[in-house]
Amino acid sequence: MPSDEEKESWTIDQITKSEFFHQKLHEWGLLEIAYELEGIKGEVFEWNREELGITDRAWNKAIHRGIKPIRVFLHPDVLIKIQNELAITECLLWSHKNQWVG
Repeated sequence: MPSDEEKESWTIDQITKSEFFHQKLHEWGLLEIAYELEGIKGEVFEWNREELGITDRAWNKAIHRGIKPIRVFLHPDVLIKIQNELAITECLLWSHKNQWVG
């Protein structure tokens, strides 16, 4: 069993990693997209699960755990809704990646 010191070290390591990835998500504009996705009401979409390739088992597992389907499954209408934001983000990522290439 890990000692208290090892647990504390592991916790600090996890927090550091989390902060790093959160910073990168913010730098790349992905947090804004995530917040927008959170605001999308998935219940307004028609979820033809067979057409979308979502099994009953997967759907029920999410639903019975209280997870909104929009957080687990990608609906094509969501892509249409956020395509402009994704295109902007891709441009920003490309620009950031290539800013030092000269």
